[in-house]
Amino acid sequence: MIDPLKEHVIPLSKAVALDLRQRGKKAHVNCAYRWTKQGCSGVVLESIQWAGKRCTSHEAVARFLARLAQADRLK
Repeated sequence: MIDPLKEHVIPLSKAVALDLRQRGKKAHVNCAYRWTKQGCSGVVLESIQWAGKRCTSHEAVARFLARLAQADRLK
């Protein structure tokens, strides 16, 4: 769960610039939005609605990537 008072909140458009990759290519903002709704490999990117924009945080992206790596190892 994102705590906007303790975490660095960023819009999804900036989150894809944090080296989020899909099949070796830079992820599109639509892909990041889909990850917040449907997830990827059963892992959902945490997000909040903030000032009319869908946002996540640096920390949430790190948690998402860690969970994805763990899910990949379990396959």
